[in-house]
Amino acid sequence: GRWLRTKNVVEKIGNILYAHAGISQDINSLDLSAVKINKLARPFYPDTTYQYPNLETDILFGDLGPFWYRGYYHGKVKATQAQVDSTLSIYKVKHIATGHTVVADTISILYNGKVINTDVHHAKGHTEGLLIENGRYYRAKQTGEKFLIKE
Repeated sequence: GRWLRTKNVVEKIGNILYAHAGISQDINSLDLSAVKINKLARPFYPDTTYQYPNLETDILFGDLGPFWYRGYYHGKVKATQAQVDSTLSIYKVKHIATGHTVVADTISILYNGKVINTDVHHAKGHTEGLLIENGRYYRAKQTGEKFLIKE
């Protein structure tokens, strides 16, 4: 856990925003940069009281925050294309990559190629990783095999 607490909640690398679960409309409404999200969240990683000092941290650590949000894939209020596009605009990226929610046995691309879900059924032997080479996106198997999923 100590090592994990040194990592960011969201990370922007190139034109991809990585988040464990995703970015909800509530997070978009807070108008926080990735740097600000990480700065707000980091002091509360080890907190088990769930007593946060303000609305921002309460949302960050709640069901609509980047740790737990599942709206891209299911839930009472499923994300819309407009919400995804809003997130991409706010963070100035072309894609959002998540884990956290298994939706298939392979890495999946949703929302017109803008959301990439990397969580797969590892326990059932469906281990894959996202490989990005020369602007092309691949599903990569443990064997080294790769399958183009987006150009």
